[in-house]
Amino acid sequence: MDYQQFKALCESPDSSELARLDKLFNSLLISFSFARREERGEVPEEESAVLSRELLDIEQRRQDERDRRRASQTYLREAMSDELHERIYTALIDLLNEPERIHTRALNLSPESIELLDVLFARASSMKTIEETIKSLPWLCEDLIKMVNGPAFVNASDQRRVKVATITNALRFIGMDDLRLLVPVFCLRRWIPQSMEPFNLCRGKIRKSALSTGVAAQVIAEESGVVEPSKAFVVGLMHDLGKASLVRLYSLLFEDIQHAFLTELRYGNNSKRYNALLELRPSAHFLRDLNLHLSGRFASALFSEFELKYIPFHAVYTELNKAKSLQDFTGMGLTLYQAQRYSLFRTLYSEKLASSQDGKRLCAEAELSQRTLEALRSVNLKRLKLSRGAVR
Repeated sequence: MDYQQFKALCESPDSSELARLDKLFNSLLISFSFARREERGEVPEEESAVLSRELLDIEQRRQDERDRRRASQTYLREAMSDELHERIYTALIDLLNEPERIHTRALNLSPESIELLDVLFARASSMKTIEETIKSLPWLCEDLIKMVNGPAFVNASDQRRVKVATITNALRFIGMDDLRLLVPVFCLRRWIPQSMEPFNLCRGKIRKSALSTGVAAQVIAEESGVVEPSKAFVVGLMHDLGKASLVRLYSLLFEDIQHAFLTELRYGNNSKRYNALLELRPSAHFLRDLNLHLSGRFASALFSEFELKYIPFHAVYTELNKAKSLQDFTGMGLTLYQAQRYSLFRTLYSEKLASSQDGKRLCAEAELSQRTLEALRSVNLKRLKLSRGAVR
């Protein structure tokens, strides 16, 4: 899909109510105020053309000239924005073929942490093997020790409690089942960019969305019995890395390409185009559309170069991108799709951006059974579902 096709897709009216909810959810990941404006169909107000009194002829001529100049400036600014964003879009598409550049530029992702996820789910892995791999990641050791000494694992009223000081003791305290959930969450927090300027709210919202999808996938897997719940959790959790990488890459590429474009125009001696380009800022609408239409492909690309044996990230994410109907899914792919649909509804509903009727449509379209829905309703999607109970 080239830029013109992408632009036409984004500008076409929503084909269904479900498409509208998808767009609204991706707007919410940027900010609540942006999503609210989108829901209401509000546009930034231009200077009012309605005057409080009838203008004199000379005033009218001056007003007409101001309107003409303003329209010309707006047209030029929009044209420059379109040209700039075509260059950004092309650069993003090129990155899909070079996932290692996405890792180094957008995410704090290391091969050692990816390897650890695979080791965690290998049936033959011993706690000793896992411990050795974890020790190669000092930040993870620190996070796990801090977790087991925190309120989620320790009863504050227990006078006999002893502070855990080593990773060996921390791992024994946590246990294998909960480790398979905790380690991916800490990895996700580490991998997501610390800065998403100027879309700084995205970081927290993407983390919450990822956890919500992961927990929903875990519950759906428990109810269906088709796939391993902890593995479904990890696959659901990591899919939003596609969105995280796009937010960061868009911000970086906007700055890089705008700077190069300005240099090009400066030497071309075109002051009007230069000034119009200089005024441009990153677009929330463009970022929303990128996440809506490209984040799945970026999620798949991120894991394409890692030869994982036990967690099928790349295969499942690719299946999700290509599926045209529910019949195209395998067990894990369907679990992820259903988890995303349910998580999307719960998130929008909690912000009063979706109705219960919207939820019925989404759940019916995803073919979620009544039994599964009852199980999902009883779970707090903002908390990890550990064997010791739900924790933040």
